[in-house]
Amino acid sequence: DPLEAGRRAYRYYKEKGGCGSASYLSLLSLLKEKVGHPWTTMPDMLMVHAASGFGGHGTLCGALAGASVIINMVTYGEKRDEYLQNNAIVDRLFWWYAEQDFPTERFDDLSPLPKQIKVKAMSPLCHTSVSKWALAAGATIKSDAKIERCAKVAGEVAYMVTLALNEWTAGKWTPPVWKPSAE
Repeated sequence: DPLEAGRRAYRYYKEKGGCGSASYLSLLSLLKEKVGHPWTTMPDMLMVHAASGFGGHGTLCGALAGASVIINMVTYGEKRDEYLQNNAIVDRLFWWYAEQDFPTERFDDLSPLPKQIKVKAMSPLCHTSVSKWALAAGATIKSDAKIERCAKVAGEVAYMVTLALNEWTAGKWTPPVWKPSAE
């Protein structure tokens, strides 16, 4: 259930150590419940280090990292076209993230700060995504507004990954074709 995955990620962001844990644990918890073994053997703390762009360095968004671990574990080795599906789905996820206006309003019903200002991430990098938003919102990176923004981002990432993995499992997922602009 994409919405349940996203709602869990939103909550886990605050309860379980940030964005990396949020996306990873939301997807993993559903796999543990719905599939069982081997997902029940995966450690819960695997992606704690990914918070704040890996140890606070602002590199890759931890929500992307946590979700990518699950994508890899679900799809690894499956080659349905010219390249591995784990790489294709991660690639699509990163491009989607960079083009997304965050935060969405999908999880506003859980948030004490609904309808926050939206800013295009422009990159899968934490520092770019968060800094652009913080400047536009007049917020600091330690503010409640930023925490809400990133909890919603983690939720949206888990939501989108669940959609992609559902398509993949049903045999309906096809990698998007990248077309460079005329410029």
